[in-house]
Amino acid sequence: MTLSSPVVRRMPIRIVTMIVVGTLLGMHRPAICDDSNGPSTTISPVQLTKSHIEASDRQRRIILHHDVIGPSVRSTPWKKPVEQLDEIVDYFMQPYESEVAEHVDSVFYEWGEGYPAMWPSKIVRRAKIEFPRWWEAGIDPVEVLVRETKKRNREVFFTYRLNGSDVEGDSEYADWKLSSIKWQHQDWLIKAPWEFYYWDFTFQGVRDYKVSILREMAEMYDVDGLQIDFARSPIVLPTGQQWKNREHLTNFMRQLRSTVQEVARKRGRPLLLAVRIPENIVGCHFDGIDVETWVRENLVDLLVPGCGAAEIDIPAFQRLTAGTHIKVYPSWDSIHPTEGYRIPAIEYWRGLYSKWWALGADGVHVFNLGTVPPVSAGISARQPGSPFNSADAYSPILREIGDPEAMRFKDKVFFVERRTGMHGKRISGDLENWTTPRHMFFLTCMLAPLPVPLANDGRADTLLTLKVTDDVNTHQQRVEAINLKILLSYSTTESHDPKQFEVRINNLLLGDGQTEDFVRRPGSPIVVSGALRGWLTYPVKPDQIALGDNLVGVRVIDRPHDSPDQIVIEKLELHVQYR
Repeated sequence: MTLSSPVVRRMPIRIVTMIVVGTLLGMHRPAICDDSNGPSTTISPVQLTKSHIEASDRQRRIILHHDVIGPSVRSTPWKKPVEQLDEIVDYFMQPYESEVAEHVDSVFYEWGEGYPAMWPSKIVRRAKIEFPRWWEAGIDPVEVLVRETKKRNREVFFTYRLNGSDVEGDSEYADWKLSSIKWQHQDWLIKAPWEFYYWDFTFQGVRDYKVSILREMAEMYDVDGLQIDFARSPIVLPTGQQWKNREHLTNFMRQLRSTVQEVARKRGRPLLLAVRIPENIVGCHFDGIDVETWVRENLVDLLVPGCGAAEIDIPAFQRLTAGTHIKVYPSWDSIHPTEGYRIPAIEYWRGLYSKWWALGADGVHVFNLGTVPPVSAGISARQPGSPFNSADAYSPILREIGDPEAMRFKDKVFFVERRTGMHGKRISGDLENWTTPRHMFFLTCMLAPLPVPLANDGRADTLLTLKVTDDVNTHQQRVEAINLKILLSYSTTESHDPKQFEVRINNLLLGDGQTEDFVRRPGSPIVVSGALRGWLTYPVKPDQIALGDNLVGVRVIDRPHDSPDQIVIEKLELHVQYR
């Protein structure tokens, strides 16, 4: 199917209804971009009530972003018979009734790509499988989860993929076809470097359409807030013109904030807005997100920076929000993380989340963590084959990442980030043939320093910054061992000899390194530019480590200067073990 193909089949009544609704929303307007772009105009901040500020100030140690649908509508627990409602509720609520999820204060429920709708929408075409029988029985699965979760004293948000991969089929990503409503507005779409087409937010009709969907969600459900997820997909403005067109996205946020505030006034209590955005401010700019203006105008309440990035600039976001009610919650997606770190061991989680707490996070956000174990109802867990499918595997993560004290004096791994975000070459970038992605910054980890080749001439160190937020100097008596580990790949079959290298940390020369085999973790692939030769491991003393940034230098000292072959640093990690 191509976009130039005519629509020849008879459209179902549901699609006609959507088009009529779209027309009422202003989607009939000519396909002309707004004239307004460039720098944001100065507008007075949105006035917020005392109760709104108090709601924003709620404790959120862990925000659990729960993808209810998972890989496909057909894999959702809601495929079970209506008569098993109690078992389905037990499946979802089990963690919140135990000490495992004691630190989970907020649950952000996500219901697929946003099209088709998994709720009884009057705007978006509804799902045709699994959910209709629940609606026919007078049961709305979305309302059930919202109600049951709030009964267990958790804050609940509806999270919405702002520019999800709308597909006409009901199986997410399967048998992909352009949605019918996009067929009607092909000139309002942006073609991605892959087969999907995304809404272009330079068009007022697109912004009206999206605000109408979010208004419907807010009016239908007793949620505490909405999360607008810019990670799915970050392509919301024309490629290469994102920052120039930032005012269109800011106008969308103004329109949405006004709408949400209206809903809040009618229902008599606050309705918060969270946004999931790139991991640093320059990344926001790259994608056309004028986060400074959003903060200055009180357009948001919660910033959720990051998705799979290991380096999130929490201090910069905290400086930006200083003196405001807005809170910062760094996020990690362990299924689509910085390349080579999918579904890592608990020590890596501790290294990341303890670092984010130390950098000033107001709380933490976690996405794509299989949150519940299998139950007797025969409902499979969210990630088949994932180590999080058993209580013993995922419990330490939920028990620890929301409490810095719970991670104190526990083994950790601090590591340097790698490029790409494990969404595939066309989306996150091709690590083996890297070019700067133009379509989006989010999900690419494009600023990551690894992998990096070593110079054969031995003239200069290859320098990498490693942030360590455990104070191993003050607590040397608690430290069992510290090891710096460097994973190398070679473009030749030459031997792997630690004597070829000089390794320093903070300009302190480390002793002789040892070789160690690299063991691939199940479910965690790694793309390398050559043949892996395993780890070089160097013992490090606590007093050689600085609290915060540490400069690691690696230099080749025994190799022909004119060798055309490369040695590449693929990973660099600091393993801290405690007594």
